[in-house]
Amino acid sequence: MADPTTTIHPHPYYPTTLSLPTYAPIPYPPIVLMSFVAIPSLLAASIGYYVISALNPSSTRAQRVTTLWFLFSGLIHTNFEGYWLRHHEALVGSSDVRAVMWREYAKSDSRYLTSDGFILGVEKLTVYGIGPLCLAVYIASCFNFSWNHPLRIFVSGMHVFSVSLYLVTAGFEHTRPEPQYFWGYFVAMNVFWLIVPAVLAWQSSAKLMKAEEAAGERKRQ
Repeated sequence: MADPTTTIHPHPYYPTTLSLPTYAPIPYPPIVLMSFVAIPSLLAASIGYYVISALNPSSTRAQRVTTLWFLFSGLIHTNFEGYWLRHHEALVGSSDVRAVMWREYAKSDSRYLTSDGFILGVEKLTVYGIGPLCLAVYIASCFNFSWNHPLRIFVSGMHVFSVSLYLVTAGFEHTRPEPQYFWGYFVAMNVFWLIVPAVLAWQSSAKLMKAEEAAGERKRQ
């Protein structure tokens, strides 16, 4: 006898026995959903680059691009992930574009459709902690505040910790078997927030160490 949860309420998520009685099919192909992220992101990056160029003209192009990473991360965390945190209980049947995008991503991790306790905890940390701090780094970079690099190290460490925790606690039973969902969605869409923050934390640490060495040398002289 067939499982009633898959017979009465069919959906594309794993495990197939997952009960999602209000599931609404995804009306857009993945490429269209990607454009909903890409276009606003390019617009925000353009504005963000212009603002930091105007407020901190002595900054290099590399420094501005690095700062845009924190702006992009802050906006993703507070807006897109913030939407999930506010509406996670209704995502499975909502027609809102952001809900549809989350349903597409959930093919790689269905816990996002079941209000999983661990996911709720990680997203609260991300939305209320990491996101605003990323935006604070962008502001600190625009005005060249002295606490810029210490805050970068702290925020990057939070990124590495939260993403590492998320990756190691995920189970294959929540992911569709096709490679594009595990490697394309689950891995590729998360690994950037593991590698890039680690590199940025190292760079900021190196700058602080050089500043400390220079200060020590001046004292010796």
